[in-house]
Amino acid sequence: MEVYKFCPRSYVGSNSYVLLDGDEAAIVDPSITCAEVSSLIGNRRVRYILLTHCHYDHFRRIDEWVEKTGAEVIIGELDRAGLSSSIVNCYRAFLGVDGGYFGRSTGVRHGDRLPLGNTTIRVISTPGHTAGGVSYYEGNSLFAGDTVFAAGGWGRCDLPGGDELTLFSSIRRLCDLPSGITVYCGHGEETSTDELKKNFK
Repeated sequence: MEVYKFCPRSYVGSNSYVLLDGDEAAIVDPSITCAEVSSLIGNRRVRYILLTHCHYDHFRRIDEWVEKTGAEVIIGELDRAGLSSSIVNCYRAFLGVDGGYFGRSTGVRHGDRLPLGNTTIRVISTPGHTAGGVSYYEGNSLFAGDTVFAAGGWGRCDLPGGDELTLFSSIRRLCDLPSGITVYCGHGEETSTDELKKNFK
């Protein structure tokens, strides 16, 4: 699977990732426009919009992606309702307006598997930053959203649905993955499962 990272210029700096495998593609946390990556995706079918959690800065361009690609929106089952709640998705707290995603979505749980091209993406439950946060794992790549950050950082727990003890339990779950996996974070630079094991296990 090929992984491409994009970070729009905004005050929140949320990362988006385009995943390519065979004749299919997926985007993790769409804060970029379709036009920005259309040449990269080419004629591939965009099968999924993979959301790591329900905060607005990680799905700001979702309506455009759904409209133009028809991709299936995937999110942790316990975060589905938060997509349309201005309080839970933090539209109101950070932007002072009501907003959200009100379209169709599919809720996933720990252990679910999502076929993409010639590979399969595994869902890992990682709540704590939000009530239903998930990470997506395939091969040597893990997309962890705001669960963990580079240099030993982790997501904040003071927003709706956040819980520090739950978050650290989720991070320890990620520490059980094999060494040598690149961890793609929701903000900032990448880290690795080796670093997680050193900092959190």
